Amino acid sequence: MIQEYAVARLKRDAPTIPLQVGTKGAILIVHPCSPPAYEVEIVDDAGKPLGTYTVEEVYLEEVKHD
Repeated sequence: MIQEYAVARLKRDAPTIPLQVGTKGAILIVHPCSPPAYEVEIVDDAGKPLGTYTVEEVYLEEVKHD
């Protein structure tokens, strides 16, 4: 499960989200349902917010920081 405030990216197309694979965002809220879902604030490459979406975990992957 991805934690709140983590950075995640879309790893595959989501039918309810009009954004490209690889688009990043911040996890704002974790919905502990089955399957888990998240409120994600999606941003562009410059960090400008593009919107907030509810996204199931199957469409996301956490961005690991080294």
